[in-house]
Amino acid sequence: IKDIADEIKGINGVDKVSYGQDVVEKLLGIIRIIRIVGLAIISILFVISIVIISNTIKLGVFARRREINIMKYIGATDWFIRWPFLIEGIVLGLLGALLSVGVLALMYGYTLDYVNSRLIVFNLLPLSDVIKDMALYFALLGSLIGAIGSGLSIKRFLNV
Repeated sequence: IKDIADEIKGINGVDKVSYGQDVVEKLLGIIRIIRIVGLAIISILFVISIVIISNTIKLGVFARRREINIMKYIGATDWFIRWPFLIEGIVLGLLGALLSVGVLALMYGYTLDYVNSRLIVFNLLPLSDVIKDMALYFALLGSLIGAIGSGLSIKRFLNV
């Protein structure tokens, strides 16, 4: 913004350009802090999600330990035993992603109505433009988190 203000100052007939430099710098500082805090919160939630999915898979392995032993005795391959747990983790991740998309869509809808009714100059994107990409990214990330959580659990607790 400072560069643009300097360019405008250079135009003939312009004596002074006032753009509220101190306010802009404060806002940029606040945005920077929000990004850092948001990234920290997302990282913590990512780890918590992996731990929850890992523990859920561990409970499933523990509950089915007799069945797993029987499968080992009759010659089931390692991956034949592991795949159901991996798929379970991916499904859990997808369900979590679906739930988050639903909650965020509701929140975005309310925010959209509130902001668009109060601001004339600035409008948020319609929900239909945002939801497709959000659902895709959440589904991919949820599947990845589920796969990582179940993979860690399988590796640690399923001695195949």
